Amino acid sequence: MMRRGWGVERELVALFATRPDPEKGLNTIVKAWLDLAKDIPIRLVVAGPVPAALVQSLQGDMRLLGNRIIHVDAIEHASMPSLYRAADLVVCPSQGREALGITSIEALASGIPVIASYRGAITEVVTDECGYLVRQYTQPSAWAKIIRKVTSDENSLRFLGVNGRKRSLQFGWERAVTQFMQAYGG
Repeated sequence: MMRRGWGVERELVALFATRPDPEKGLNTIVKAWLDLAKDIPIRLVVAGPVPAALVQSLQGDMRLLGNRIIHVDAIEHASMPSLYRAADLVVCPSQGREALGITSIEALASGIPVIASYRGAITEVVTDECGYLVRQYTQPSAWAKIIRKVTSDENSLRFLGVNGRKRSLQFGWERAVTQFMQAYGG
């Protein structure tokens, strides 16, 4: 239903779930979309508030992309699983430090492959079996290249999604508490 509401029928959908933080990499992914929009039918859904200054700086690029970018302003936490499942992949182009990468874990738990920056704790979450890590994460062309690769094979997307679901089980609260207690002698 979400996809229908966005006017997306056959195109692929990439999700960028964010909070108002310029280090989340929206500018990098929008620039990658300028390249991707030339030759593949893929839409970018930006979910969450975007700082006004960032919107203004990207206005020209966003105008060029037209309906290739869809902005969904406020998402209730309870609706996030549906949002993830409406996507074919999730992009996490973080340019700053990431303490954990909750978005990546949530996407994997929803069975959605993740393409993320080779940055911070994201590298502990996303593996080759469930997604891709972009080493040159500041370069839009690197993002476009990997997104093209991932979306060129529907079976690859499915395979990564199934493995992502399995991978996400390693980040449950019970396991975290057990490891915490072992580490601190509890």
